[in-house]
Amino acid sequence: MVSNCANPACHAPFRYLHEGRLFNIFDAVAGADQRPNHASRTELYWLCGECVKTLRIVLQDGRVMTRPLTRREQPSPEFSFEEADAMAEFS
Repeated sequence: MVSNCANPACHAPFRYLHEGRLFNIFDAVAGADQRPNHASRTELYWLCGECVKTLRIVLQDGRVMTRPLTRREQPSPEFSFEEADAMAEFS
């Protein structure tokens, strides 16, 4: 269950869906090739309205992390959640 912002430096509580952004992270489970019905799991992560403007959530080496946006990825002054979707990177 999501309770706080995924940014470790932020302690904003999750209260409403319209505040910030939820991210679905799909992670492959070891041995999925042998159990096709259990090929992945989904976890939800939330960035508050302020953090989503400067951070992205990435899956790296099986760990979910926050990473600052590069200058190229910075949102426009009229920030939209569609831009946040485009900035989410899973590697």
